[in-house]
Amino acid sequence: MTTANTSLEQGNATPRTPWTASAFRRYRDGYAVAGTVNVLGLLVAIVGIVLFGIGAFGVVTAVAGAASKDSNAALGAAIIFPLSVALGISGVLLTVAGIAVRCLAQVTFATLDTAIHTSPFLDDDDRAVAMRLRT
Repeated sequence: MTTANTSLEQGNATPRTPWTASAFRRYRDGYAVAGTVNVLGLLVAIVGIVLFGIGAFGVVTAVAGAASKDSNAALGAAIIFPLSVALGISGVLLTVAGIAVRCLAQVTFATLDTAIHTSPFLDDDDRAVAMRLRT
């Protein structure tokens, strides 16, 4: 017996027609892709935040080293400062990119919700199960 959706497997609902089962598979796959894209966007944003934090720490360290009277610390600051600024800028860009990827995932979720809402192959109970609003 082939089930169309993991929520169908857990609940008592079963697809009424082959078209309903096909629609459930398509929507399940679409939601899985959108969820994966959402998680990847979150990971990119987190990496960006971490890189920005490391870059900010490097800038503070370089400024403190430049203020030191030790010539080796000043030389190290001259090397660390531009690298830290580049790391911070990269972190900001990655964070923005991660947020943009998450926005695309949300658009995909909304598109799937619209497709489910307007599907002629699903009744209201099937729509609720496909959107994971009930099992």
